[in-house]
Amino acid sequence: MMKYIIDTCSWIALAKYYCDFDNKKELYTFFKDKIEHREYLILDEVYNECRLTSRGIVVQFFDFITVKENITKTTEINPTTKDFRKVKDLYCYKRLANKLKDDILFDKQMEKFMKSADYKIILYVEYCKNKQELFNNETIIVTEETPTQNDHKLFKKIPDICSIENFSCITVPQLLKISPLNINIYR
Repeated sequence: MMKYIIDTCSWIALAKYYCDFDNKKELYTFFKDKIEHREYLILDEVYNECRLTSRGIVVQFFDFITVKENITKTTEINPTTKDFRKVKDLYCYKRLANKLKDDILFDKQMEKFMKSADYKIILYVEYCKNKQELFNNETIIVTEETPTQNDHKLFKKIPDICSIENFSCITVPQLLKISPLNINIYR
């Protein structure tokens, strides 16, 4: 069975652009069911970002993500030395890193990145893949990020990292297209 990990920007897109058309709560019910059955996962760091981003619009529309049992914990998953090297060598834009004045600035930005929900998603998929506990290669990350949308940030976005790691990555419209959900938003 496929598992989907939905990132913060995808939840925000769903809340901002889709929920206004969900008069019969079909979208809400669909995602609630998928989260409760652990087919779609919301990681703890994604939940934390959803609470704090866009005035909490995500938790207003999708209140089921606040239920403790629906949140997948990542606190026990810690990066290894290999992970630190990958972040530094593969997930970083070298030309931007070279512009930093000293290593302390780089280390601070790297630490911030490694605490982000985006990185936790990548780390979680890698962890599960290595442990083969949940879903091997049957994990798909859902994100609205694009590879070119880096906003001059030091670290790559999810699609670029997925390409490096050979992880599957799709957008919300692609997810809705392949899902068994049949909503006519123009009713």
